[in-house]
Amino acid sequence: MRWLLALIVMAGPVSVEAQESKGEKLYRDFEKKLKAAKAYRVTFEMKCPERHLFLKGSILVAGNKLKGIAEGQPQVQFLPKDAEMTFLSDGKVQARTLTSLGKGGVKGKPTRITWEASPKLGATVTGLLARQGVGSLVATFGPLVNNKLSTPTLEKLLDGVEVRNFNLIGNEKLGDKVAQVVEFNLELKVEFPKISSKVWFDTVSYLPLKRIQEMSDGGELIYRRVETYSRWEIDPDIKEGTFTLPKDE
Repeated sequence: MRWLLALIVMAGPVSVEAQESKGEKLYRDFEKKLKAAKAYRVTFEMKCPERHLFLKGSILVAGNKLKGIAEGQPQVQFLPKDAEMTFLSDGKVQARTLTSLGKGGVKGKPTRITWEASPKLGATVTGLLARQGVGSLVATFGPLVNNKLSTPTLEKLLDGVEVRNFNLIGNEKLGDKVAQVVEFNLELKVEFPKISSKVWFDTVSYLPLKRIQEMSDGGELIYRRVETYSRWEIDPDIKEGTFTLPKDE
């Protein structure tokens, strides 16, 4: 009888430490999968009402080469309010093409700038995507948007953020899929308002279906960004010329 009682006790509620380790494992496995992939593509939609931000598009990364397309309201200081954007890197040169969208969807003339791609571009994009989502890539100081970021600056963007305090909340249904919900904090090495994240991992692919990131200061919400991922592709087929930069006109 004693051994039976012992087994019952041992099989009791999962401890906080176990929930933390399970939650961290889901996140770390996802991070490792992206880093180990020869290439990956994610299709996303992003909303942040507090900052009047809305974007939808996709990002393809293959080593230091990448191609991203997005449309909507980027809310970046030096970008149009409504725009179509294309981000390209052939591994050595990076480009950003913008087309402003006026009333009724009337397109303006595309503008493009190019700059030398950092050898750390691909690694930084992958690391930031795993930790902070697409929003960190297309923000004012995001590596797809800002042409003033040197390699040391890119490294600081990644090294300056740590992911801690994991907690596996449980399962939740998202449409026809079941997700495991993990929450964690983003801790910056500089003084900054609190940033918390919650990610819904597909129980089949173990890739994210949804992410919510919130920044708050003194209990007051500064912003709440919601990203949904309709499709992930690991090592997809890539057509020849995908990363070729257009010739200057």
